[in-house]
Amino acid sequence: MLSQLQGKRARVTVAENGEIIPIKIINSNERQAVATFEHRTFQVPQGAFLVESFTGKSHVIFSARAAEISPAQAIAFNITGKAIESPTECELTLLSEKLPVELKYKFKKTKTFVIAGGEQGMAILLDQEIPPQSKIELTIVEDDRSIETEGYITHSISRGKGFLAIYRFTVLPRVTMMYWNRILKAG
Repeated sequence: MLSQLQGKRARVTVAENGEIIPIKIINSNERQAVATFEHRTFQVPQGAFLVESFTGKSHVIFSARAAEISPAQAIAFNITGKAIESPTECELTLLSEKLPVELKYKFKKTKTFVIAGGEQGMAILLDQEIPPQSKIELTIVEDDRSIETEGYITHSISRGKGFLAIYRFTVLPRVTMMYWNRILKAG
């Protein structure tokens, strides 16, 4: 499973202080990996942490422990627990920064964030679970611009105190598709 994450973006959450560090996995085998930091301001985390990523049509999360490594710009880790893999029904890539969005469901507007995206959909953080096949309107708030989309929730993945909902586009107008592709390329 870990070998499928090679070349993918991931997010490390340090158990000791809750710090979230974006990384890119550059080399891996089934029990160990080496990754580089997406930003140069982070210190190499020590001890235990959670690693979260997307690969193929799956969301992957597993616990890990830092291993010794000499370069300061890289992190090595060993998987310490069983990986939890959840289907996403569309290929997604972790974004380097959370993207603010506003969703409308049952006449109620909620502000939240997108953490991953792809050509067919996105992964949204939610406080409450939205049932599968629920249609929602979602507005991406980007650079003082509002990009409106329509789609439905394919399923929700329990994630700590909240949920990670997989949102699939129904139809994207051409202009909206251009804006969304630009956001994805920026990462």
